[in-house]
Amino acid sequence: MADLTVLYEDFEGTFPGAWTVEDRDEWNGVDHWGSTAYRAFAGTSSAWSAAVGTQVLAPETIWYEDFEGSFPGTNWTVWDSNPAGGDDHWGVTSYRLSSGSWSAWVAEVGDNSVLGSPNNVVHQYDTNMDAYLTRGVDLTGYAYGELSYAYWIDSESTWDALYAGFLDGGVWTFSAEYTGPAASWDFDSVAIPSTATAVGFSFVSDGSAIREGAYIDDVGVVGRRGTPIWSEDFEGAFPGADWAVGDSNPTSGDDYWGATTYRDRGGSRSAWAAEVGDNSVVGLPNNVVNQYDVRMDAFMTRSVNLTGTGGAYLTYWRWINSADFLDYLDVGYNDPTSGWVYWDYFTGYSNGWTYRVIPIPPTATEVGFLFHSDSAFFSYEGAYVDDVALWERTTTPNADIHKYDASMDAWMYHSVDLAGFTSAWMTYAYWDETVIGLDYFEVVWSDDGLTWTYEFLQLGGVGGWEFGNVTIPTTAAFIGFHFYSYVGGIREGVYVDEVTVTGTAPDLSCTASVGATTGTEGQTLFDFTADGSGGVLPYTYAWAFLDGGTSTLQAPSYTYSVSGTYGPSATVTDDVGQTCIAAVGSVTVAHAGPLTVTIVPATYSQEEWTGATYTAIVRDENGHVLTSLAAVTWSVAPLACGSMTPAGTSAGFVADADAGSRACTITASATAAGLFGSGTASVEVVHAGPITVELTPATGAVDEGGALALTVVVRDAGGHDITGSATVVWSVSPGGCGTLSGPNGSNTTLTSAGGRGGTSCTVTASATFGTNEGDDAAVVTVRAGVLAGVLPLLVLMIIAVIVVTVLLMVLRRRRGKPGPAFDQMQPIAPIATRPEDPPLTER
Repeated sequence: MADLTVLYEDFEGTFPGAWTVEDRDEWNGVDHWGSTAYRAFAGTSSAWSAAVGTQVLAPETIWYEDFEGSFPGTNWTVWDSNPAGGDDHWGVTSYRLSSGSWSAWVAEVGDNSVLGSPNNVVHQYDTNMDAYLTRGVDLTGYAYGELSYAYWIDSESTWDALYAGFLDGGVWTFSAEYTGPAASWDFDSVAIPSTATAVGFSFVSDGSAIREGAYIDDVGVVGRRGTPIWSEDFEGAFPGADWAVGDSNPTSGDDYWGATTYRDRGGSRSAWAAEVGDNSVVGLPNNVVNQYDVRMDAFMTRSVNLTGTGGAYLTYWRWINSADFLDYLDVGYNDPTSGWVYWDYFTGYSNGWTYRVIPIPPTATEVGFLFHSDSAFFSYEGAYVDDVALWERTTTPNADIHKYDASMDAWMYHSVDLAGFTSAWMTYAYWDETVIGLDYFEVVWSDDGLTWTYEFLQLGGVGGWEFGNVTIPTTAAFIGFHFYSYVGGIREGVYVDEVTVTGTAPDLSCTASVGATTGTEGQTLFDFTADGSGGVLPYTYAWAFLDGGTSTLQAPSYTYSVSGTYGPSATVTDDVGQTCIAAVGSVTVAHAGPLTVTIVPATYSQEEWTGATYTAIVRDENGHVLTSLAAVTWSVAPLACGSMTPAGTSAGFVADADAGSRACTITASATAAGLFGSGTASVEVVHAGPITVELTPATGAVDEGGALALTVVVRDAGGHDITGSATVVWSVSPGGCGTLSGPNGSNTTLTSAGGRGGTSCTVTASATFGTNEGDDAAVVTVRAGVLAGVLPLLVLMIIAVIVVTVLLMVLRRRRGKPGPAFDQMQPIAPIATRPEDPPLTER
């Protein structure tokens, strides 16, 4: 078993983060938990129940009286407005106390006309009393005031009563009435308009039974600040653009609010719930008989916008006379979430105009008045309203005064997952300063976020850091803290720090396996699987296959790309961070075949007699180099190419002296890791240089215009005829000697040019074989022919003939034309002579 931290929060980071914070009572605005540096148990911050939000400024004390000093002094006025039973009025007494040593008793001063002794001797009030206890008040600049007090009463029910109220416009309004044998101290307060000039208490007794009477203590008047938003005295047009009126139950006719002069509090008009409509019982308009109708749900509403404020106060005066519990006046507001909330309810008879104040939350969109009547008819007037006003409450941030707000329902909670734990608990530090008995702080948990259970309840505290430790059910999906404040006094509130949720989890164990332990790289798919047990579900898996590969699957399939022996393992992690590592043993991965053998160089050319080194690179099917593991054998074909000298993965090849012009194949055969493969290299053996060139004939003669055949033979350094492999280029010089039948090849024919008799021509054969070059030349003599010897004589004879012919033509022109005898003359036969041939001369 292991104790593991499920959640830890020290409120040092961003807040709320994963926490949810809310105020489920927005009556006084939204106030909820937040991070603060004002108090911290550790570090610099903690969570405070009211860090976010504002609150109405605390009421300002106008005066306070505990009756411990001189009384009535200059502040209080006491008298009896009905001295029929004698002058009996208020005074201080130590007989019955709320706090301190003194309180005010209604009959401390006076004699009891029934018992014949002073009232404070028999501790009984007198008959026929109307005893006043009053004090002046100034609420100028306030929205309204509150008169608060402690009271104790023991009186004849209904007939003898204590009243609390105020003086406004010269008229006393008693808003609170207490009667009967309560016989215990209690607390209460009444609202006071800002126009009031005095507050006070009145005790009235009739002429019959007497009892102990009424006591007052710890009296105070406070003022509430506010900014006026709007007011309505119904003296102008109504309902105008501001108000909406109607009857939601028009069964007995449409009867609703309107302005009336029949009954007013101040000015000349007020709003009456039945001003508009006909009385279905009497058969006349309501405002003629001055009675409301049956089956009414008359509403009078006005829209409000309090966004960004701390809410408001709605102050108003009411007058009502209705059937008790059947017909009533409701006053309240409309909230988008809650709908209409009626804060003030009154039924029966108000005994005149009374002053009321109700709080309006900042979420309200409307304020309104509803008068309801049922089907019974009692001939009553109904409800009147006058001098309605809305005041924005003056607020200040909670953080500025380090106080929580009233009417808070602040929650702060966080999700947790405790499934799989055998137990869980939460520890935390807290600081608590609240009103004992009214405000409380509790640790809460919930399975679904809807239904909450508290595990620790702190009903008020006095400050100082303490520690809490609460057991949390493992079914809980949420844990958190709840702070509730009452409408009474406010203090600093609650701080929380160092929140830790711990769970006890079973130890985690795990196993791992593989379907096969041998295979081939790049081919075999190994099937792995891992299982966990214990710990806290769910599990996560992390496989390491030890070749760099990983997987987060519980049962992955994996192929190794590189051969070797591996020891893969799986790390199993449970939901709370416990880990377990399981190995599957050895997995052997073989190389994939066949082998590929590459000889370097793959192609090469080398001369006879020379040697070269060839290297084999051995790879498996996936391209992995296995040269270092390989055993290699070498061979060359054909054997006439030369000889091999193996040296492992390298070998030397020496070309044979007569292997020129052969295409040879070198083969390397390798075995490695049980696999076989071979590869070849192509080697061309070339003849060795230098080369020799032999031209035939080396010398010769040819007549002009005659031809001479020439042949060349090219041999390598070993004397091998390589004419066919060599490149031969023919040339003749000097220019004009003649022409060659072809510029290339092993044979050519020189045809000499005419007129070149006696000239020597040089014919050259240049051979190239690889990088080797060589040449040879033949000298050819051109001989002059017969035509060349007689040519000069022929030229002279031609010239002579031309000269003779020209002379004859000249002579003929000078002589006359011959006669006929001339024509009959016979020609003499010519005598031909052949000149001797001139001797031949070389040119």
